[in-house]
Amino acid sequence: MTKMIDGSWSCGNVHVTFLTNSIETTDLNVINVFARYQMMAFFEIYFSRSSLFKSAFDQGRSAEFDFYEYKKPASGANQSLHTKLTLLGDDVIIGSANADVRSYFMDSNNGFYLHNARNFAQEYGTWVDGLLRDPAVTKNLTPEYQSGLHTMASLRAEDRVLVNAFLERWKTDSSLKGKAADMAYDTMGSIGKFIVNTTRSIMSTDFILVDSNNDYQVDSKKLKEQAEQEKKFNELLQLL
Repeated sequence: MTKMIDGSWSCGNVHVTFLTNSIETTDLNVINVFARYQMMAFFEIYFSRSSLFKSAFDQGRSAEFDFYEYKKPASGANQSLHTKLTLLGDDVIIGSANADVRSYFMDSNNGFYLHNARNFAQEYGTWVDGLLRDPAVTKNLTPEYQSGLHTMASLRAEDRVLVNAFLERWKTDSSLKGKAADMAYDTMGSIGKFIVNTTRSIMSTDFILVDSNNDYQVDSKKLKEQAEQEKKFNELLQLL
């Protein structure tokens, strides 16, 4: 996604819309909790692209992104079965694979690639557009990220509330109290901080140097450090 906003790829005519589960609409709690940290870091950089990637932004090479989540329905909540589908123009990918490194390179997820499925892609896209326009079904979180509503401090405060809500949802007999509770929250905070820092590092382009002749050169040391951060992040994603 970095290449789509930093000018590496010409994506001025590209608009990417994510529609995914929210914490309220799935039982896959762990990944949803920590995805909040990654999206915060991504949009922090995305909404700074006019200065961070000024040349690409001014030339109209930067893609646009929106992020939507499903809202809690009247019935059928807490179900983990959900669609994994990507629309790419007239092409469609359907399957168990998420759009991430883990699904395609680190485990046994798979998918069907339908080439030139124009009618199906258009019909499905129209249906999804209807969901995005219905505030009773989905919520556009993009403005919240743009306004800076989601911060490390706010996410940490939400973590404590979420853990208690999860314990109540699953009617577990166990409870987190005292030092055990503090240890759990501290661990969540450490993982969240790691995700934010690695996302920032992965999306950084400071390994590209411009000399006095405006020629691009690569700082191999910084590029290696970035690759190491990507590896650590992918290992954590596989674990989660």
